Amino acid sequence: MKRMLASQRLLRLPGTSEVHQALDTRWAAFFHALGWCLVPAQMDASASAQFEGLEARALLLSGGNDLASVSDSALSRQRDHADRQLLAQAEARQRPVIGICRGMQFHVVESGGQLVRTTRHGGTRHELAPGDATDPFNPGDFVRQDLASYHHWQVTHLADHYDILARADDGSPEAVIDKQSRFLGIMWHPERADPFDARDLSLVRTFLEHYS
Repeated sequence: MKRMLASQRLLRLPGTSEVHQALDTRWAAFFHALGWCLVPAQMDASASAQFEGLEARALLLSGGNDLASVSDSALSRQRDHADRQLLAQAEARQRPVIGICRGMQFHVVESGGQLVRTTRHGGTRHELAPGDATDPFNPGDFVRQDLASYHHWQVTHLADHYDILARADDGSPEAVIDKQSRFLGIMWHPERADPFDARDLSLVRTFLEHYS
């Protein structure tokens, strides 16, 4: 089974100086269904050593923690630094990268994109429609009538090397691809569906098959 590294959110234990790393256990089940073994990345370990030692074939930039560009949190700065190191190693090795929610935002902002705060996507549901370009994916995977949304920051500007795969009903990008850097970004959370949505599994499977 191929291994995929996954970045983790950072949590400070109340009343202490302890910082914990956390990853939703449902992610392991989601990628296991696709034939991948998900391995949580360790923030204080060398990103290069983790890719080499684990022979990781892909990277998941998971959700959690606002970006440091929109937050004054020390945890956000630490998370950005850790994700930046992992992303650099993935790109140097031409490994596919999947960014979920924060992960998509991070990749977009690192490439010069912009975010704006929104009240229309946090704890709401909305429609989803195919974007300007969907190749090599099944366009039907981007058709949703009642998609759960959890983010409070939405993308307002993208660098030219991204293609928009899907848009929310307000026109904002909900899924993007950067074929040159082998990056897929998704603003919703496929791991939270119970059972997993066949369209999400199809979308991620197609990406990994084409770019691994």
